[in-house]
Amino acid sequence: MSLARKIGYSVWAAAVIAVLARSHGSSANNFKEAAAEQGCRSLITKQERESCEAVQGEKNRICNRPTECEPRKQEEDIKELKDKIDRLPKMPEADKENFKRGIRDLHKEIKRRNEASKDGKTIAEGCVNARDSVQKWFEDVAIPLTERMKNAALTVRKEKLERLAKATETRRKTKERLDTAPSDDSARREHEQAVKEYSEAVREVEEFNKLYGPDIEYYADRLIRHYQYEKTNHDTPSRQADARLENCKKVMDMSFPDPP
Repeated sequence: MSLARKIGYSVWAAAVIAVLARSHGSSANNFKEAAAEQGCRSLITKQERESCEAVQGEKNRICNRPTECEPRKQEEDIKELKDKIDRLPKMPEADKENFKRGIRDLHKEIKRRNEASKDGKTIAEGCVNARDSVQKWFEDVAIPLTERMKNAALTVRKEKLERLAKATETRRKTKERLDTAPSDDSARREHEQAVKEYSEAVREVEEFNKLYGPDIEYYADRLIRHYQYEKTNHDTPSRQADARLENCKKVMDMSFPDPP
């Protein structure tokens, strides 16, 4: 990586870390805290938590709406309706009016279910799409976001550790020079500056570890596994949503005779 690109990446990583710090205030171990949460609450940034809650909320709003799509019941009643219509001409005249009333009532119920299945189809299609959106959200947003945050945090920590290693070596070398020339003011000033830079580097590493913890990779990967589970966890409900849609289509497509 060129120096310019390396500097640019470092600046980007520092910016991402700043966002991460603001997202949880100054609480320690952001990744660890996030990994202890479930669902949308485990998202690293406030913006993504709100985005996740919006997607999940829309899914709940649509999928919790009831539908009335029972193919077996509709099929049985249509068969009964046809049988009654076929039997009507053979009925005694005295019984025909009551029998016709029963046919009309049955037809009315069948027609009502047919109309309800049209609304059900719209609801079921919306639920299928909403569940697909949730799965896609975890795949396209939650997982890449956590990867970026993890890589940014690891990059910043690596740079701080490298700075600490360099400061440690500089302090050692200036101490050796001062030991060989204890009366050399230049050597003393260089060593004092090296000690100061070393202390600052130690402080930065300690503060970083206090904020984000030394196990960034472990907890970030744990979060990613959680999001992958959240994605696949929707497979069964998605299949159920598909089945509900198919049932609504079946009821909607069933034909039935008009009453005499």
